[in-house]
Amino acid sequence: MVIKEGDVLSIVDIGSGDYSFIKDIIAQEDISISNNGEAYLFLLRHDKSDKNSIFQSQVIQKTNDGFLIKGYFKDAMVVNVSKYGNSIMESYLDY
Repeated sequence: MVIKEGDVLSIVDIGSGDYSFIKDIIAQEDISISNNGEAYLFLLRHDKSDKNSIFQSQVIQKTNDGFLIKGYFKDAMVVNVSKYGNSIMESYLDY
C-alpha cells in the first residue's frame, strides 16, 4: 500500500472506540506501507506543547476519504547515549 503525497489521514485510538484523535493529517510525500500498517510508530507533538506522544498502529486502512490509522498510545523511556555515559529516564509523554 502507498500513501500518496496529499492524501488525508486520521489517527483513531482504538482504546476509545472509533473516535478520531487527530483528523486531516496531510501526507507530505509518498509513503510505502507494509503489513497492512501494523506496528508503525508515530511520534506526535502538538503546537504549544513541550511533550511528545507515541502512537503505535495496529492497522492502516484505505477509506473513501483517505486513510485511517487505528492503534493505541504507548509509554516509552528515553535512552541517552553519550561519551560521558549512558542513561535512561521517563520520556514526558502526554496523551
